[in-house]
Amino acid sequence: MRRLLLFFSAIVALNVAAQLPAPAYEATFNGANWDTATGFTINTTNGTTSGADIFNTPYSAYNFYSLNGKLQLDAVSQTGLREKGTISFFAKYNNTQTSLTPIGFTYPIFYLNNGLTSWSEGLMLGFEIVAGAPKLMMKSYSAQYTGFSEQLNNAVSNTDWHHYIISYKFGNGGYINVYQDGKLVLTKDISHSLSNLTKPFEFFSHTSGSVFNRSATGFVDEIRAYTEPFNTAQAKEIYASYLKINSGSTIAKYSFDDDLTEHFGNYQPLNSFFGFNRYIATVSQGGNNTYVGNMVVGATAELPIGVGSILSEGSYTISLAAIVTGFTNNDNGEIMATVLSIPNTTGGDFLKIGMHKGTKVLRFEINESSAVSVNGTSLENWQHIVFSANNQNNTLSIYVNGALAATAVYNKHQFLNTLQNILLGKNRKPTPTYAVCAVDDLVIDRKTYNAVEAAKAYRQWKTAVTSYDTTYSTLGVDHIQKTQNNIKVYPNPTTDFVKLSQKADAEVYDLSGKLVGSYKNAEMLDLSTYQQGIYLLKLSNSKGTHSVKIIKK
Repeated sequence: MRRLLLFFSAIVALNVAAQLPAPAYEATFNGANWDTATGFTINTTNGTTSGADIFNTPYSAYNFYSLNGKLQLDAVSQTGLREKGTISFFAKYNNTQTSLTPIGFTYPIFYLNNGLTSWSEGLMLGFEIVAGAPKLMMKSYSAQYTGFSEQLNNAVSNTDWHHYIISYKFGNGGYINVYQDGKLVLTKDISHSLSNLTKPFEFFSHTSGSVFNRSATGFVDEIRAYTEPFNTAQAKEIYASYLKINSGSTIAKYSFDDDLTEHFGNYQPLNSFFGFNRYIATVSQGGNNTYVGNMVVGATAELPIGVGSILSEGSYTISLAAIVTGFTNNDNGEIMATVLSIPNTTGGDFLKIGMHKGTKVLRFEINESSAVSVNGTSLENWQHIVFSANNQNNTLSIYVNGALAATAVYNKHQFLNTLQNILLGKNRKPTPTYAVCAVDDLVIDRKTYNAVEAAKAYRQWKTAVTSYDTTYSTLGVDHIQKTQNNIKVYPNPTTDFVKLSQKADAEVYDLSGKLVGSYKNAEMLDLSTYQQGIYLLKLSNSKGTHSVKIIKK
């Protein structure tokens, strides 16, 4: 196998993200003046920033811990916000209080009164308890009692954060779109209007006349209000922006969302062997995800040799989601079923990530000498793992599902071998032990992740989002997201022509960022006159914009 695409000094930064306007109102609940956000009424006596936010950062979210805490967006200077706009916020409810007041059977987490004392839900997102589980409910009525009420199938976790976007336009040709964690969960055409344009937007409460009612306890964070409705691309961009990670100088990611070759970074696709296939499953941590797995004994896969070079400077992060359903006992002396193996210079494993055969817990082994077991973390269930090495102080930080689980010290980085393949599904012994496992969202980044970045990596996997700023990478696409138009480009590498699976406008950039070619509504691109090297194709059609690396031989 040839070693490809290790270092480039040029930076290519094409912004394919949706453009977002500035919010008209914003409350982030950070800093000394968290309770003085313009346009908001915030009760600091019965609500405080004592809550940790979505990334486990303390004192960074509004905590409704009593029945009297009040958080309202008054929007006095923007009355048009009650006719059209977009509201974005994070929320986590716990409902530990017993004296909460629903509207009917619905507990609002967001509420705008239409001026009535009954059927007052001008714009309301809340939850109802259905068969013991909370389910999202959306309601909107006019002062003339026209409108709708619709229960969504999406569950609302009382132990975890969700991000919500409500985009709306009242009146003729109106609509309401609701997004949860970047995914459209409700779209409804409406024609009714609100007659009262002075009522505040309320969170975890509802006011009827002069009667204030607490409808939920929990946490709210990062409220943003925009005066225009957002389309789906913009709504997804808002959510993805919160999860964006600034990558290191080199990064590779294998997401396995479309096929075994889907990835970004300066490397070849993953090499698969017998039985290592792509699967689709309902992942307990985050809905429908796709992943790659070796559900057949003896199946393995390997990453291209060049990927190992990302680890060469000693400060790096490896993140992946994994589950182990079984293993072989070809080597009875081996106590670990290996999911990922990085080679050392003596023919063995520099780093192994996998499952202890006896206890079934997550286990790391470093250079076949020191080991760390993460008790209480069973790899018989899906777990998201971030393994982050810091060469400055020889420390390792291990995060599981976004939270720090263990730390260790290592000082044998000199034994790392970057000239052999990283393996999936087995160790490097002459008679290997095979793990019957599945892997998803494998990322190798030349950077030590902090706690917030580890939490973001977990959230990206959990909600099926890819959000990296690779501005400082050797070959980068600013804010790379999952392909919107899903155009396949083949063959790649090529000596002359490449074909597109869908018609698209194409722009070709070299590694300096210079535009060297463009095509309109094309299904085939003629690259025969281009010099050998690496190019970036920006492909656009009615389904979106997508960037892909192409190798001209």
